[in-house]
This record gives sequence, C-alpha cells and structure tokens, in this order.
Amino acid sequence: MTALDERPRTRTRWEWHLFEADGWAHLYPVAELVNPRLELLRPWCLLSAPFPLEHDRPSIDRRRLPAPGAGWTCPACAAHFPSDTPLPQPEPNGAA
Repeated sequence: MTALDERPRTRTRWEWHLFEADGWAHLYPVAELVNPRLELLRPWCLLSAPFPLEHDRPSIDRRRLPAPGAGWTCPACAAHFPSDTPLPQPEPNGAA
C-alpha cells in the first residue's frame, strides 16, 4: 500500500454561482471559490473541455445560489448534481 492509498478520501463540494458574462448559474468547486489567489475558476461544465475558457473571478457573483431556476442554469452543470447541492423540484401538479 502506498501513501496515496492511505489518504482520506474527500468529496469535492460544489456551489451554484451566477456567471455574469453569460447570465447562467454554474457549479464551482468551493475550494477554488475560497482561494483568493485563483483569478480564473473552472466550473463543472468545463472540466472535460480540451481547451477550456475559465471564468474570471470578477464575473462570478459572490452570493451562493441555493437552487438555480430553469432557464438560467447552465445545461452541462445542471446535468451534475452532487447530493449536497439543493435541486429545484418540480411542482407536484406539473406546473412550473
């Protein structure tokens, strides 16, 4: 067993924040949000992009969004919902 195998497994926490440049809510890793030295942040939708255009910190709203609404949520980020991220729930009668 190596030292890497003995490290505690931690789960990345994500938060919804509005990216003012495109007007969509994106999922950003909390570790990047709290690190003031990072000027460019990579949301969930850009993790697998071969040549990502990271989001600049001044364009990311500091306020956390509890649950983004339909129509202003990044479709790629919306496809990934960690269990600790609250999800928008549809109305029981099917109304939006």
